[in-house]
Amino acid sequence: MRTIGAQGLFYRVADPTWKNPLDTSFAAAIGGRWNPVGLGALYLNATRSAALANARRAIFARWGRALEDLRPEALPDLQHVDVSAGGVYLDARSPDGIAELGLPATFPIGVPHPPCQALGAAAAAAGLDGVSPLSAVAPTQSELVVFDRSVAQLITRRERVPYPW
Repeated sequence: MRTIGAQGLFYRVADPTWKNPLDTSFAAAIGGRWNPVGLGALYLNATRSAALANARRAIFARWGRALEDLRPEALPDLQHVDVSAGGVYLDARSPDGIAELGLPATFPIGVPHPPCQALGAAAAAAGLDGVSPLSAVAPTQSELVVFDRSVAQLITRRERVPYPW
């Protein structure tokens, strides 16, 4: 498996009612693009613009509305986190990493969740800390998926900013 490192400032879109925006139990309960049900994962955005694109997608999927149509108290927060050096992530963002995983050159466009979930499960079984993929909603930008077992060691919670951010 081709691996890659990641460190620095990342962003987590958080429902304003969440007491702990680093909680991975919801992702473990329902699964996500890179984690099958049962595998906890924290999804982070490398940029504010990727975070905003993910917020817009989530709001539309949940309520069928635009972000700007929500009541002010329902608008998402942006949790800033620091990712420590030393984590080892499956490379699903470089052209070589994408090719090695058997994903199409158009990835992430048109790639459904099941193949990504299988790759995430394999990365977790291999002892990796997570996956560093391209964003499905902002394909030129990257995200970071940190598996539950590595969150406490690699993630430091910083400021939480209410919308607009």
